[in-house]
Amino acid sequence: AGCPGLEADVLEASVRYRDGLLASGVVRAFHLDRGAVTGPYDAVTLLHVLELVPDPAAFLADLAPVLRDGGFMWVQVPNAAVATNDLLVFDHCSHFTAGALADVVARSGLVLAGLEASAGGRELSAQIRRAGGPVAPATAGSEMHLPRALDELGRFRDAVRGADRDPWVFGVGNMGAWIAAERDGRLAGYV
Repeated sequence: AGCPGLEADVLEASVRYRDGLLASGVVRAFHLDRGAVTGPYDAVTLLHVLELVPDPAAFLADLAPVLRDGGFMWVQVPNAAVATNDLLVFDHCSHFTAGALADVVARSGLVLAGLEASAGGRELSAQIRRAGGPVAPATAGSEMHLPRALDELGRFRDAVRGADRDPWVFGVGNMGAWIAAERDGRLAGYV
């Protein structure tokens, strides 16, 4: 509703909200099957998703092909090293520390471009790229080097602003909203 002309595709695990989403006039397609989503997308956002996945490395590897060359994934998960109560959350089948998240990314065949703690250390945010794409190297200890991360985000922002076509964004969340704001709401849509 906030971005006139915007269309979205939705990938969801349940049909519970399908009818309402399709009736919204914004959602053009509703997918229950990951195989139906082919991309390519400029960004994939997985905010508090990986902790719900039994094999997060395989999950990331499965999503890698929908990412456009030069695109990135933005992942956010609870930091079990600080938010130890995450170990008690019933539907969290994976738990992460900075090292564990870096290991999952490496096992997925993707490259960790940056990693930082936020929310008082209770969350970990990672920027991930496909191998062979432009990567800002992770600093020692898998902590993000803030000036380098800001430079990387600045380059991405400039690419988003200067794109000759409206980009598709896989996932909404914070990064999807940021991309839409940088484009004055001009996106092809969300999945």
